[in-house]
Amino acid sequence: MTRGAQGSVSRLLVPLFLAAALVSSATYSRSSHAATASVEIERTAVRYSSPETGGAGKPRFISQRMLSFLARLEAIAERNPNISEPRYMRAASERYVAEDMLNELLIRSGKEPDDFPKLVEASRADLCIRVGGCPVLDQARTLEGVEEAELTAMLRRKVRAATYIDRTVTQIFHPADDELYDAFRTAQHPFRGQTYDTCKVELSRWLTFEKLRVSELEFLQSARARVRIVALFLPPSIPTSSPTSS
Repeated sequence: MTRGAQGSVSRLLVPLFLAAALVSSATYSRSSHAATASVEIERTAVRYSSPETGGAGKPRFISQRMLSFLARLEAIAERNPNISEPRYMRAASERYVAEDMLNELLIRSGKEPDDFPKLVEASRADLCIRVGGCPVLDQARTLEGVEEAELTAMLRRKVRAATYIDRTVTQIFHPADDELYDAFRTAQHPFRGQTYDTCKVELSRWLTFEKLRVSELEFLQSARARVRIVALFLPPSIPTSSPTSS
């Protein structure tokens, strides 16, 4: 076939291919309601990598949706209505990365937390108290489009992180009575107005996860040289030159 003939055939085939594609698309649209619905693209807010999470060749990501949810929880815990403050986004991203690194370290050890389901529920209960109740937590989750399964996965990661800290760095589970009473007297906990005896169980749980919050950021600070955190997309009110970027 001559070059001119080939060009003529190509000009004839292109419209045919396009028509076939349109017919196929129309047929699929009629057979599935999902095809007619708009597809939402998940925005990535943060990319990070560390040796603990697979190295630079296997970066991990935090979605804008999840980061907004975590930042919202940070703000609600402080009873601050201005959830768009940059410090909440920074705190949320740093805690996420630190907990993921610690989570992976525990998985590598080959020994899951004792009473894992019970600790996950304790973590959920603590989070509910911090934000002012489980309905508040559920509302925040709904507002940011976070599924229950995603929240559970987050809590499981947090418990693994706490277990790794408790086993290898410093004891955070089961605080001693004198430490617990000292926290009752001096810490900024959510049980003001209650007696020590009435809130002792909840206070012990709160202190455990409060010590985790301190320890995980100390861990991340000590690992700065081997961690890379890059802000890829944040809401307009959040500067992309976040200190978490490197």
